[in-house]
Amino acid sequence: MRKFLIIILGLFVFYLPAAMAQETNYIIRDIIVSGNSKTDINIVLRECPVSINDSIAIVQLNKCLEKFESNLSKTSLFNFVFVNYQQDSGYVDILVNLEERWYFWPYPILEHAERNLSTFIHNLDMNKINYGVAADIYNLRGKNETLKLKLRLGYKEHYSLTYQKNGFGQHKNSYLRLKMELFRQKSSEYSVINNIPLYVSDNDIYIKKDFNFGINYGYRPELSYVFNFGINYKCSVFENILFFSDIITSGDELKSSYINPYFIFNYDSRNNKIYPVKGVLINLHYGENRSINDITGAYSTFGLYTQYNQQIAKSRFSFRSEFTYLIMRDYQHKPILFNNKLEFCRNFWIRGYELFYFVGNEMIGFQNTVGIKISDFKIHRIATFLPDEFSKTYSRIYLDLFYDVCRIQSWNNEDSEQNPMNDKLLYSAGIAINLETYYDRLLSIYVAYIGYSGKTGIFVNYKTPIDKLF
Repeated sequence: MRKFLIIILGLFVFYLPAAMAQETNYIIRDIIVSGNSKTDINIVLRECPVSINDSIAIVQLNKCLEKFESNLSKTSLFNFVFVNYQQDSGYVDILVNLEERWYFWPYPILEHAERNLSTFIHNLDMNKINYGVAADIYNLRGKNETLKLKLRLGYKEHYSLTYQKNGFGQHKNSYLRLKMELFRQKSSEYSVINNIPLYVSDNDIYIKKDFNFGINYGYRPELSYVFNFGINYKCSVFENILFFSDIITSGDELKSSYINPYFIFNYDSRNNKIYPVKGVLINLHYGENRSINDITGAYSTFGLYTQYNQQIAKSRFSFRSEFTYLIMRDYQHKPILFNNKLEFCRNFWIRGYELFYFVGNEMIGFQNTVGIKISDFKIHRIATFLPDEFSKTYSRIYLDLFYDVCRIQSWNNEDSEQNPMNDKLLYSAGIAINLETYYDRLLSIYVAYIGYSGKTGIFVNYKTPIDKLF
């Protein structure tokens, strides 16, 4: 028994110093930021999970700094973010090195007007081209404020003004967004048959006009949480009876107006917005659409999107699972315009079904991806004569194996009969190559087997995850 106690005591004496060394806490003495020639220092410090004079263990500090670097990257204010630390006795200094982006972007507009690039490549309808000019001013006054102006002509005219002010309130964790926009079209979808849209056009008049004005308040109590409360006023004018064939009106014009209060909750712990391999995203949206006139009915919308990312044992392999649930309900027993139904679910599809429209009152999608990192993070210098904001870019390349499923519930039996993909379990599977690069862009080229038709196709998607103000 004495030998046993001596052994236990010896182990205790041997491991105690090591355990105490591992649990030694350090004081955050300073947070030193460099490279923020325009960005206000408070904008940077707001993303830091720790503060000066905090006490923290080194193991915890490494996780905090990884989170700090991720938060700064997700602001989309910087091309490159590097966060490190240095020790001095019982103190730690956090070192932040930033390379800012170019924040003033006046640019011409020349773009396709389809829902996605794959649809435009497939249809090659040169009438569906938008053109014009726009100006985006990011990080206005160095306060991460945003001002956007747009004058777009072509297939879908768009005139808009948007302003967002960040970091106001007692704790500098709120933002306010104001938006005003006008859309005009001489051609637009009026129905969907066989899950393919039908169009009506008029070269002489604008058959569809939409005016929107909205205000949104956002509250960010913690780094990963954002609560949004907003209200929109939406007014639409339709000049062709095909848009409202199920509504009895005098003449070929219909005006509809809605007040739209809404709530959005967003939780984002991902390490990257473009191609994450760690973390969780949860986005929840609920909105009421109260009809001001007596012709059209009121309705509510609910949407839930979740994304789970897991790196497999610090290897090049990662797993992503995405779940989407959308539901739209009317409750005044008055007709809802097809235009409202379409706008609710316009961007719902799974990989391989980009060419098809899914319109229903309830939609569920489930996407699973195994990603393989082919190329590590690399910095490339494009041209030395350009400013730093343009002369350098980066790249990462991933290979994906994916399997997607979805189901769309029709509004009624007529919709189900006219659209054979509704009310069925649809699936696709395939392989994709993804290039992550310059200013938060992701180019994805993939081959997908489409379960419904038994065919295989090649698709292209070019997107940005930045929260677009318009």
